[in-house]
Amino acid sequence: MTVRTIQMQQRADTDARWLQYDPILRAAEIGVVSDGTHAGWFKIGDGDTEWSGLAWAGSGLHVAGMADDGPLLKRDAADALSIRGNADADWADITVRNLTVKGVTTTIDSETVAIADNILTLNSDVEGTPPSTVSGIEVERGDEVNARIVFDEGDDAWKAGLAGSEAAISLEGHEHSYATLNDVPTKFTPESHAATHAAGGTDEVTPASIGADVVGAAATVQTNLDTHREDTANPHGVTYEDAGADAAGSADAALESAKIHCWQKAGIIPVSIYPTLHLKPDTDALPNAFTFTRSEPATYYDAVGVLQTAAIDTPRFGYDSSTGERLGLLIDPTSLDICHAAVSEFAFDPTQGTLFVEWIQKAVEADQKTIGLYQDASNRAHISIAATGILSAYARNTSGVVFSLASGVTVEAGQTYRAALSIGGENIFCVNGEGIFTSTSALNISPIQLDIGSLGGITHFLNGSIAHACYFPRALSAEELKRLTS
Repeated sequence: MTVRTIQMQQRADTDARWLQYDPILRAAEIGVVSDGTHAGWFKIGDGDTEWSGLAWAGSGLHVAGMADDGPLLKRDAADALSIRGNADADWADITVRNLTVKGVTTTIDSETVAIADNILTLNSDVEGTPPSTVSGIEVERGDEVNARIVFDEGDDAWKAGLAGSEAAISLEGHEHSYATLNDVPTKFTPESHAATHAAGGTDEVTPASIGADVVGAAATVQTNLDTHREDTANPHGVTYEDAGADAAGSADAALESAKIHCWQKAGIIPVSIYPTLHLKPDTDALPNAFTFTRSEPATYYDAVGVLQTAAIDTPRFGYDSSTGERLGLLIDPTSLDICHAAVSEFAFDPTQGTLFVEWIQKAVEADQKTIGLYQDASNRAHISIAATGILSAYARNTSGVVFSLASGVTVEAGQTYRAALSIGGENIFCVNGEGIFTSTSALNISPIQLDIGSLGGITHFLNGSIAHACYFPRALSAEELKRLTS
């Protein structure tokens, strides 16, 4: 058999000329691009379609079994391949079993990366002694300095923060010695402590901090505060006895005296005794002694003016939706907010005591109660608002009315009131620092609970909000009641 060598030459032209003349290749005829963008690529004719309508045969390889709609394996450069969609307009999806990437850089442009592994290993090629470097995760932040969580081999510690200035992370179980803590004084000194509260100090105290509300007096108050803070020469002449020290060096007595002093200086309780039950004016929570119930959810505005819904049996501490002013514990006759504390839950003296309440009246309607001591419907004492709006202190026992002290103050909607009732040898009632109303009749009841905003949690609910309330286990004097309610 004779073997003959036949050399075939295919039809060829430049990229530009193929597009210019756009010929129709015969069926199975091959057209090759000799020069231009697609140099070396070719198309195979079908006898009907112009050059521009034919798919490239030399630009990629169709995956077996996918006919004409499959993806293309495309040569992008001398050392580069890509997997494209059939139309070469987008990337094709790929699924592999195990993937090994060789090279220096792997770039992933996807927006979501889901990884099933529970441990990701960095520096997997490290053997022997670890390198003196950091390894971890870095967050790209655009024009801002990137953020990192890294392990620093040099310090043998985890660190986090802005790239280049990461700080060590204190892990659970890690302990610090006193010597390793920064900016911690080794002893308390009045001079250095006073400086922290002075103007520009780390814990500056301003007139607003202690409740100063006299219009135009802020500058004067601040000057007086600064002068007083910086005076370390005991300007009040406080003795060891004043501080609560006794012959046995009682720490409890000193602590109680310190509490009273702090309260007085903060302008919250300007009397010389600490309350044993206290609904504070700056805390949106009830003391543990209180029990609160409400059968249905109810709404309120929070500190940033957002309408919230409180769950069943959850107290609401509301704020004015327009001004952001704190209103306090909301009591509503329609939702029946019941708040009381059993006298067994706090230090209570059945022979004497003082009730104090500050509230904001929402509406004046039927008889309402603000604060009171309750045994039963026939044995009780409380500060009451009549349906006419008259504010009074009222008490009764099984024998009848013990006292009814009308203040002459007519309560109006939207206003704030402070009232206190002292019960003991002499019963004294005071409102807003003015007017003293007294009775010497003995109360003779055995209260089981202190009520806030109702009578026994049964009826006469307040329509308003309790901003501040407390109980003192001593009958305060008339002058103390004036200071307390002014």
